[in-house]
Amino acid sequence: MRLIYKKLPSNRLKGCIATIGVFDGVHRGHQYILRKIKNEAEKKGKPSLVISFDTPPEKILHPKKDFDGYITDYKQKSFLIESLGLDYLWILKTGPELLRLSAQGFLSYINKYFKIDELIVGDDFRFGVNAKAGVKQLRKIADSYGFGLDIVRKKIFEGRVVSSSLVKELIGLAKVNKVKKFLGRNYTLKGKVKKGKGVGRKLGFPTANLDTFDYTLPAQGVYAAYSKVDKREFLSAVNINSKDFEVHLINFSGNILDKVIEVTFLRKIRDEIEFQSKGKLAKSIKKDIETITSKYSTPTV
Repeated sequence: MRLIYKKLPSNRLKGCIATIGVFDGVHRGHQYILRKIKNEAEKKGKPSLVISFDTPPEKILHPKKDFDGYITDYKQKSFLIESLGLDYLWILKTGPELLRLSAQGFLSYINKYFKIDELIVGDDFRFGVNAKAGVKQLRKIADSYGFGLDIVRKKIFEGRVVSSSLVKELIGLAKVNKVKKFLGRNYTLKGKVKKGKGVGRKLGFPTANLDTFDYTLPAQGVYAAYSKVDKREFLSAVNINSKDFEVHLINFSGNILDKVIEVTFLRKIRDEIEFQSKGKLAKSIKKDIETITSKYSTPTV
């Protein structure tokens, strides 16, 4: 797959079977659309093209509103889309100038670099300034540009409409197994290790305190997880409370300050508890680790 991000193509690519969307999470609904454009492109002998954004537009459009976080950053999104076998992924730099474009102006910008033969989008597709334009306007503009349009209805899975908002809701409720079903994989977020208070280390269980950027966070509590640092994966105990996101890498020693860790959630072990003494806290952490190691195997290096 060819990734187009900061450097735009010098030659206009023609005859694309394309889709446009935020694709936050690349969940089962997104995967259906992406596989559909791949199959259509292969059937017609044309290149497949995915157009997405490096930052969810809502974060920029509504800066005063509490942002509910994202499920994947653009690098994770790129990896997941590439794994589905698409030919081109164009990641648009999301900024005020792009988001001020009218519906017509937005498609005109796309058409400048890629000639679309057929566009396949979900039935909730919105575009143009303040995302005011929908499928009705898209049909009119499609006629003026001469490309075919295929509107895909939302996918239903286990009786619920698959959507990024649903996945975020389930993450927030700590329903890790449900999240896995709708994503088609375990939920993974990234965080940068920052300097903590060293409480865990004093108790004999050093933790990495993470700055989790703008990811959607699970509810407070203790989780079993796999954590990847410097391409090595470790079984982990993750504690999320109102102040901190802490990761204890089981059977690991070393300085990882300022490193980026990928945390993949496996299941919730227990709710967050306030302990009256450090001794009780240490016993609880030990018990949590024993529970995790009894249920999950340590990754092979």
